[in-house]
Amino acid sequence: MNTTTAVLFADRNGGELAPINTIYPTALMPIAGKSPLEFWFEYLCDKGFKSVHIITSAMTKQVKDQFPDGDHWGLNFTYHSSRGEELPSSLVERCGIKLPFFAARGDTLPCIDNNQLIAALEVDNESESLLDTLDWSSFKEINSAWDTSLSSLKGLYEATFNVLKGKHSHLVPRGLRAEDGKWLATPTFSSARAHQLNGALYVGRDSMVERDVHFEGDVTVEANSYVDRNTKVTNSIIFPGTYVGQDMSVNESIVCGSTVIDLKHGTDIQISDPALFSFLVPAAALVRTTKTERLVAALVMLVTSPIILPLALLTKRGKFFSSDFAYSNRGSRPHPISFELYRFNSRLGSINHWPRLLHVIDGDLKLFGSKLESDEVQAPISDLPLCQGVIAPSRLKPNYQFDEIEEQLWGFELANEKQGFFASLIKTIKAAF
Repeated sequence: MNTTTAVLFADRNGGELAPINTIYPTALMPIAGKSPLEFWFEYLCDKGFKSVHIITSAMTKQVKDQFPDGDHWGLNFTYHSSRGEELPSSLVERCGIKLPFFAARGDTLPCIDNNQLIAALEVDNESESLLDTLDWSSFKEINSAWDTSLSSLKGLYEATFNVLKGKHSHLVPRGLRAEDGKWLATPTFSSARAHQLNGALYVGRDSMVERDVHFEGDVTVEANSYVDRNTKVTNSIIFPGTYVGQDMSVNESIVCGSTVIDLKHGTDIQISDPALFSFLVPAAALVRTTKTERLVAALVMLVTSPIILPLALLTKRGKFFSSDFAYSNRGSRPHPISFELYRFNSRLGSINHWPRLLHVIDGDLKLFGSKLESDEVQAPISDLPLCQGVIAPSRLKPNYQFDEIEEQLWGFELANEKQGFFASLIKTIKAAF
């Protein structure tokens, strides 16, 4: 059969993947940086298809927003709505899709080469009666044993790491291969770190994994996630946009925002404390402390400590230093996370905030950003992500009278400026004097 038209059925309700099916439609489940639909688009592009009919039900807007058109793959998309897990034959008839066409379940992974999974059919007048073998209820019964069917949370887990390990050779993760089974899509996680690990690994775009995080076995950290200090992750998947707090232990689990699914015992739990597990605000990645800021802060502390430390000791009032609490950049505006903020108790007020540079090195503060908000603040004044810095706009422009909103907005812009090491260093010296 020679056709350039394809039909992707992506209308399953996804109850097998509860509770994360309420957040992601099955066709958009993240698997090594891509979704089932994206893997299908790549397959269809490779085979020379031109027109694709995509049939969705739940969360149709989410699918359309992620794939508004097929220009990237040279495909023309047409979306159709289903009531959810309808018979493929009735859907094709109702949508007026003409024979012949290639049909597939777009909410599973393509697995064509070894006939492991009957995920697709070439449909013409003679084979039209076979179309309903792609109906999800019967399809699941026949093919649930295959990881590529994504018919269970365990299947989703197995499919993810089988893709990373090259079991399905035609399914390529998003990113660069550091070595067999290890793929990286962000420069914040180096190949050298990947080489030290003993299992399959994926770290997605704009994700951050602190240096002292310990990975064991097979681990994926999908895009825009943040794994905080002193955390251990073993044989687990961290879904996109997830914050994993300090000192956590994640073992044989799928973590999706504040939902932790224990794959070993088949249970899930909602975590109410955002300092432990939570979703990150999408823009929060913009205000994380950069490596450049940490290096500048470390250099400034190293150079100035022979002068600052003796001064602080000689001019102290009572205790050498004290601490109070502030909100950290590690959190997001709806879920601020407090941390202990150190200061000197010196009669020279100009050096009291010098220890804040330690918090830049740790990643709790930015070098440049808005002024620190007190831990007593109950409700944030806007929905901007927190972007507190040691050096605030009022420090750079001491003669300008900022109001509260204006200083926060200027601080947000300041926190997002892309500056090199020397520009940041010069700006820091200028602010100090």
